[in-house]
Amino acid sequence: MSEHDRFSDECGAYVLGALEEHEAAALREHLESCVLCRDDVERLGAVAEVLGLGVPPLVPPAELRERVLDTVRAEAALFEAASPRRPQRRRWPAPALRPLGVLVGASLALGIAVGALVIAPGATTTRVALARRACAGGTAARERHPGRAGAERPAAGAASADL
Repeated sequence: MSEHDRFSDECGAYVLGALEEHEAAALREHLESCVLCRDDVERLGAVAEVLGLGVPPLVPPAELRERVLDTVRAEAALFEAASPRRPQRRRWPAPALRPLGVLVGASLALGIAVGALVIAPGATTTRVALARRACAGGTAARERHPGRAGAERPAAGAASADL
C-alpha cells in the first residue's frame, strides 16, 4: 500500500474532523506534496458544507426539556445522598455572647502585653524603681544579699523585696 493510498482513505474523516490530532497533522503534511489528496479534500469539503442542508430540521418535543432536567435532578439527588456528610461547625451558644468573648480576649491580650512590659528584665520601669531605691541610701544591693558579711540590714521602712 502506497502512502497516497493510505492517506486517500482518510480524506473524508479529515474533512469531517474525525481524525486524531497526530493523524490530521500527518495528512496535512501529505497534502503539501500530493495533488490528488488535495483535490479529494477540496471536493469532500464542499459536500460537507451542504451535508446538513439535505435533512429537514427537527423540532424537539416540548416535554424533552423537562425529561432531561428531571433526569439531571434525580442524578444530583443520588450524588448528594451518596456523598459523605460534612460535620457541622460548632457555634457559640448565643450570638449575643460573641462581643463579650471578643472583649475578654482583647482584655487578656492587653493585660499580657502590659505585664510583659512591666516585669521584663531591663524594662525602663524596673530600672527607674531600682535607681530610686539605690539613691535612697544604697539599699538595693543589701536587699538582694542580706546575709553577706559586711552587708548592713536595710533601714526600717525600706522595701525588702525585688521587683
